[in-house]
Amino acid sequence: MGSDFADSIIQVNIAHIDIRTNRFYRDVVEGRMMRNIILLMFVGNLITGCIDYNIVPTVDSKDILRKKNGGIVEDCQGGILLKNSPFTKRFWEKNNLPKGTTEFVCVNGKAYLPGKEPR
Repeated sequence: MGSDFADSIIQVNIAHIDIRTNRFYRDVVEGRMMRNIILLMFVGNLITGCIDYNIVPTVDSKDILRKKNGGIVEDCQGGILLKNSPFTKRFWEKNNLPKGTTEFVCVNGKAYLPGKEPR
């Protein structure tokens, strides 16, 4: 009698494990888990769509200072000069250039009017 009781407990435990593994397998096969993963990805994409990634200010092309030939004016380090920019104003003052000067020659990191650069 004792051995029958132990055998029935083992069979119940094995049946319980079998039911649980079948349920997990059925969930995976039927796509419940996959459906939840897809739903989480969809909700994540919706939430990310609400975030404003345009935090960094961008330069509008109409704000860029241009040469007579249409080229972009760069300082002596290769940075772009902008219209109405305090940096551009300091660049002209530092290099003793008239305000609005777009044609200059760079020598050793300093800007000069054409023909007035050191030789």
